[in-house]
Amino acid sequence: MSRFTEGSVFDRSGVSRGFGFLQTSPTLSRAPWLTNESDGLRVAEKALAEAPYYQQSYLIFYNGNLHNHYHWLAEGLLSLDILSRALGLNSSLKIALPKSMDINALLDHRETLRAVGLDKYDVVEFEASLIKVQEAIWVESDLVESMPAIYLKDFQQRISALYAGLRSPRNRRLLVARRGPARTFHNIEQVQAFLSRYDFETVYLEGMSMVDQILLFQSAEFIIGVHGAGLANLLFCEPGTKVIELMPSVEMRPFFWLISEKLDLVYGLQFCPTVPDQNFRAALNVDTSRLQALLRMVDAHL
Repeated sequence: MSRFTEGSVFDRSGVSRGFGFLQTSPTLSRAPWLTNESDGLRVAEKALAEAPYYQQSYLIFYNGNLHNHYHWLAEGLLSLDILSRALGLNSSLKIALPKSMDINALLDHRETLRAVGLDKYDVVEFEASLIKVQEAIWVESDLVESMPAIYLKDFQQRISALYAGLRSPRNRRLLVARRGPARTFHNIEQVQAFLSRYDFETVYLEGMSMVDQILLFQSAEFIIGVHGAGLANLLFCEPGTKVIELMPSVEMRPFFWLISEKLDLVYGLQFCPTVPDQNFRAALNVDTSRLQALLRMVDAHL
């Protein structure tokens, strides 16, 4: 259950998930109960015997990057939402989370569970990195790339209904900026001055609650932002919301394009050079003349 070992699961019958990670990554300090030998893995019998046992069924989240808003929302909360819809509210079902999620945490995991309505389930936080449970239940493929569009739409519609009474008109134009350290705007003043002519306002998501982020993206008619975890909030946008993603030219990562495609958002992409070097985490230098052409194209879409 360790945040660092990404929640691998295995049983005696050969059922497993995240098994490859156990074969390649854990150090002895993080998984002292595991021995990785040339002919296979060995789990210490004593460690198995001493591992705490929990009855009932647990919904399991898979991704070691629990401090990252994108992975927690798009792969964690979305997967838990799918499971909750499939299994219904049942007092015998609990959500299992590693206590180590609090290490270097940049977001409030408990608050986000409440914000998306998953607080109806008991959440059990495990101190031990090796535990035994009666039943573990998970989504086998939790990546946006392979997730059918209907699951993303069901999630978006459920959250839309959850906040129907709090929503403001969908008329805001947002420039989603980042305080750093990765993928900031190298020429942010120039970008802001240009976009102000089209009624864009600059917003920073760092420190904003999950509820406020949900309401912000629900109120947006147009969103422009650098590739980054904050764009995971596109999952809350209404169909037809217009999006321009600014991508470092050194690499193409399709996550937010796929989210936009599956939620019927209007999506545009602009590659931007990075400063001072060709590094995916470096600051972006945005060509505003190219952005103007793309903005007009996306904005004209009905």
